[in-house]
Amino acid sequence: MEAIKDLWYEKRAQEELKNIHEMPIEDAIDQIRDSVSAQTISGWFRNADSEYKPKLMDQIMANPGTLNAGLNIAYENYKNDMQIKGQNPQSFEKWAVTPQTMYRGDRGQNTVGGDIFLSFTTDKKVAAGFTLSDSGSAVANVKDDFSNIDKSRITTVKVRPIDTWGSYQTTGEQEYLVPIKRVRRK
Repeated sequence: MEAIKDLWYEKRAQEELKNIHEMPIEDAIDQIRDSVSAQTISGWFRNADSEYKPKLMDQIMANPGTLNAGLNIAYENYKNDMQIKGQNPQSFEKWAVTPQTMYRGDRGQNTVGGDIFLSFTTDKKVAAGFTLSDSGSAVANVKDDFSNIDKSRITTVKVRPIDTWGSYQTTGEQEYLVPIKRVRRK
């Protein structure tokens, strides 16, 4: 059954990716609010309960346009990050197919059956914060030189945004949902 579900996600994503386009952030947020239940959002993004991952993906993939909205939120997060760094962002089309370096911090937790994706961020300091606690709020405790971090607890991957399932929060975490099959350690 799991293999069938994985195939369904893959086929739905392929269909959705035929129609990706840049859209206003307000429209992307509205699409997600209309497609993903508040309970599911809370279950994953607030409580980090992996059992909500399949529910989240089911709702994203069952509602046309929601994957595109997630990619647009990821793009908005990227543009905001570029603005903070004083750099010019790439166009949506170029950004979507340009591999990005992404990081994941962990404290030794195990993957579970519901882990159909892993969360990554393009901000290494945010990932480092997750090596210290379950919440991104620990990022404030990360020293600029990372001297208080066990760097072996940070996984680095390079992945194109179009190969992710996007972002569904407009927070500083810049969380990308990366399908587990796309995670290749570097």
